[in-house]
Amino acid sequence: MREMKAIPSLLAFAVLSACHASPEARQRALQIQADAACRCERAGNKACWSAFDKALPARAEGFWAACAPVSPQTFCWGENGKEICVTKRRDVWLSRSHVRLCSAAEAVAAERLLAKHFLDGTAEAARAEDAVRALAHSETSTGEGKPSCG
Repeated sequence: MREMKAIPSLLAFAVLSACHASPEARQRALQIQADAACRCERAGNKACWSAFDKALPARAEGFWAACAPVSPQTFCWGENGKEICVTKRRDVWLSRSHVRLCSAAEAVAAERLLAKHFLDGTAEAARAEDAVRALAHSETSTGEGKPSCG
């Protein structure tokens, strides 16, 4: 299982190493690398971001979007007349804790889990928050689509 976790980083490295990678290919490769580094950090390893940080163009500008329930940290830069963006991590601030999400799929799943709580304030809020915490510690997520923010 440990070898399987290295595959996204190796794939990203291979794509980024290509001499004439398109901006879209670089974006996809960096996003794969960012998602993998985030999961590595979430597992407790503090040295996960060095390869991503080195691969990120020096001209990239980072920002946090103040969105609810999921706030992404995104880096954007211009390349060949196009704006390219990569989301480094996504944070959810719950009533009792903070949760780090590492992929668009996790963000979509978290938004769906928390939607009812934010919309009607039901007593299920604690259960929804527990489900988001569990989501952040699982290897798979079922959220399909694009997060509402980032």
